[in-house]
Amino acid sequence: AISILAFILVNPSGVAQVLKSSNLELRLVRQVGPELAEGVVMAGPFGISISASATIYVADDLAHQIYVLDTELRYLRSIGKHGANAGEFSYPDDAVEGADGLLYVADTGNNRVQIIRPDGRHIRTVSRFGWLRTRFRNPRAIKFGTAGQFYVADWGNHAIQLLDVHGRLIMTLGGHGTGPGEFDGPIDVDTDAGGRIFVVD
Repeated sequence: AISILAFILVNPSGVAQVLKSSNLELRLVRQVGPELAEGVVMAGPFGISISASATIYVADDLAHQIYVLDTELRYLRSIGKHGANAGEFSYPDDAVEGADGLLYVADTGNNRVQIIRPDGRHIRTVSRFGWLRTRFRNPRAIKFGTAGQFYVADWGNHAIQLLDVHGRLIMTLGGHGTGPGEFDGPIDVDTDAGGRIFVVD
């Protein structure tokens, strides 16, 4: 199993690496890719997450798929294909498993978040939200909060959207600008136990 002090990184060359932290130094433990299995090659891995059950999900932006790996980085299966129908993706940038056991995918090129089962079966799609029926514009990353709601780094709207698990808007944070609390194309979001929100702007 992977130590809790280990990090999994992906890079655009199609390689996933496990790095272990020790005395403020990172040591390569193992890596996989570009070829995951016969006929399965990572083309542009972008986002990676680990579920509570230690399943690893890699969002491949250029292959328009989600790869599922175990903790030894062994390939298990692929989810999705290129397209705009339910369960299909266009340049997905992130895939995160929620407490409900479902997979939330930032389907960046299709301007939506898709909620699917880990086996790839489509459950629902969130593309518009709130009273104004605002549409996602290239959502890039997803992070779950402590109460089960999830944050979306909404790159094209220059905002962080907070939604419940049914896709209903709770609040919008930010807006386009360079002042405090404003964003210009946020690409990632995270939270801590104290409820603080960290944004890669």
